[in-house]
Amino acid sequence: MPIQIVHAWDRPYHLLTKNEKHVLKLSVIYSEMGALPSSLPLNLSIALDTSTSMSGEKLKKAFETCNSVFSILRPEDTFSLASFASQVNPLINNAVNSPENRDELRNVLLNCKAHGATRIDLALAWLRECFSNSSSCSKVAVLITDGHSTDSSGRITSDFSDLNINSQEMADNNITLFTVGLGSPADYNTNLLVEIASRAYGSFILAQNPGSLEPQLKKKLLRMQKAVSSDAEIVLKPLSESINILSACQIRPEFRAINIINSEYYKIKPGNIISGINSDFLFTVEIPRASFGAKEEEIDVIEAIFTEKTDKSDTDTSLSSKISSLCSLKFVHSMSKASILDREIDQERLNWELAICTNELLKTSDGNKTGKLLENINTLAANCGKTNLAEQAAWNLNDFRKTGLLPPEKRTGLLLHSMLNTRG
Repeated sequence: MPIQIVHAWDRPYHLLTKNEKHVLKLSVIYSEMGALPSSLPLNLSIALDTSTSMSGEKLKKAFETCNSVFSILRPEDTFSLASFASQVNPLINNAVNSPENRDELRNVLLNCKAHGATRIDLALAWLRECFSNSSSCSKVAVLITDGHSTDSSGRITSDFSDLNINSQEMADNNITLFTVGLGSPADYNTNLLVEIASRAYGSFILAQNPGSLEPQLKKKLLRMQKAVSSDAEIVLKPLSESINILSACQIRPEFRAINIINSEYYKIKPGNIISGINSDFLFTVEIPRASFGAKEEEIDVIEAIFTEKTDKSDTDTSLSSKISSLCSLKFVHSMSKASILDREIDQERLNWELAICTNELLKTSDGNKTGKLLENINTLAANCGKTNLAEQAAWNLNDFRKTGLLPPEKRTGLLLHSMLNTRG
């Protein structure tokens, strides 16, 4: 298997201290080994909001984006499309890129009219079902909307249980979800769109100017056409009962927080493995005090096991290939040696903390917490060398102290700006 697991730690372990917390960076790297990678077919499904608020320029640009995206599909790729408002209306099913299908797509889009509510719950359920019979492909779903999720009566809803369940089921079935907010973030729930996309290995795309949607989405999909593995998992096994993994995140190809459940081992799914882009993870690891008289040496702390499943073409069974790597950490007596930081990993740690703060900023309406988060973002961004973001946070903090207001556009801007050097 042309997959490598590479690890690095933020600093050596000091033998004379009590329990220490360290940051482990784990990278899953696809090695082309001199040959062209065999990428997977792309199975793409788009759910397009055609509610009343989408009329005009937003719907026009969304139509142009769908036509443009269809044109970049390769012969092995497939495309499905549905409009949604008060209900879901499937329009195209598993079409390949051909002149006849391009004409059909243009015709069905021309017949779409903006009318009705915004049933994001139904749209996400349709997207999940699109891939129920898909295998041996890169499964990518796109949700495009300009409004808040509504219930069956057309009222804005705060019950997101179905959305959370569907996005988790998408993640469990290796489906990558990209969510798109068209127009002003004041008109939709950015936090919801960020959360459901992040849960399913994808990310939120802001198209405040509807014309910016096409290049952003095409960039994401061209990258997904380089996927070489879509069904894999990573298991981390601490090599001592006293070693604990406290927290985790994936920083590339898309940032997402990872829930850690205490266990004898820790299992995570990396999503699609992309040729040319590392799948990078960070873990906060608590390591116990070493035994008295321990020597300075490299000590194995965690075993990382990568397993990839590959469907057979002629049967219903699957093959699995597995590689493992021991994550060793240097144990030292010298305090000066133990304080030498790996600058790259420490930068990644700061970016992780920054992402946590900007995500929290989307969620909170508490004034004291908002002010504190803006202060933290300013400090972390400065320490990361993200001068523009630090200045943006400082300006927003100054305005917030004067007015007590931080509009959704500014909260979303800080989030997306913080991600610029985090994503692959």
